[in-house]
Amino acid sequence: MSNIRFFFKLFWIGLAAAAMLLQTCLLADQTQHIENQLFFIFSATVFAYNFANHFLLAQRISWIFGGLTAVFFFKLEIEQQFFLTIPVLLFTLYHGIKLPGLSAGLRSKTGVKNLVIGFVWAAMTVAFPLATTFFSEKYLWWMFCGRWLFVAALALAYDLADVEADKKHGLKTVPVKFGKKTTLILIYILLAGTAVFVSINWFLGFYKTEITAALLFSLIFSGFAIWFLNQKNTPFYWCRIAVDGLMIVQAALVYISE
Repeated sequence: MSNIRFFFKLFWIGLAAAAMLLQTCLLADQTQHIENQLFFIFSATVFAYNFANHFLLAQRISWIFGGLTAVFFFKLEIEQQFFLTIPVLLFTLYHGIKLPGLSAGLRSKTGVKNLVIGFVWAAMTVAFPLATTFFSEKYLWWMFCGRWLFVAALALAYDLADVEADKKHGLKTVPVKFGKKTTLILIYILLAGTAVFVSINWFLGFYKTEITAALLFSLIFSGFAIWFLNQKNTPFYWCRIAVDGLMIVQAALVYISE
């Protein structure tokens, strides 16, 4: 494995998670003293996505980041620690606590895994950093819902890129069960739903016009990028990097528009 590929495989998803959290803090105008939160979500995401990696070196490094996650956790506020219980529970169910009818966790249910992934990411990148004000500020609810749909759309894009491998392994993902065309339509619906929640926060005066324009442009760009990657039959590895990169692009556009 080349050094560049190793870096992307191990750390890119962590950078995407940190970018989403930073975007939330920018939108809420709460960027003071968020370093520990950024370190926590970066290390936690690197661990969560690589602790069972078949590549031994990546797996060992991820467990080091798992230890760092514990250190950063105890530096968080009590409210933030409490908010983490829900996404951690869902993550555990997703990966396979055996329940009746769930032979491989929630990810064995068609479409459910995409919604669970979206919810967990929204909880980790919206509710968690703003735990002390989340229930008292309604605009954060709309931000949460928008993030949920946005990440769910990206999760579907993952499945769309890996459809042939999923067929071989007998996984009943949305693209496998309903086809690529239907999956693309669902992705566009989720992105449109995200745009609705962005527009609500603009209409209510919580988002500036410049920020709203940046977010809406990022959604249009994401839809085009996912369509383009599908048309070009981009290898799954590079498609995964590109899809994760859409989160970083959105955060960068928000940062520039501030």
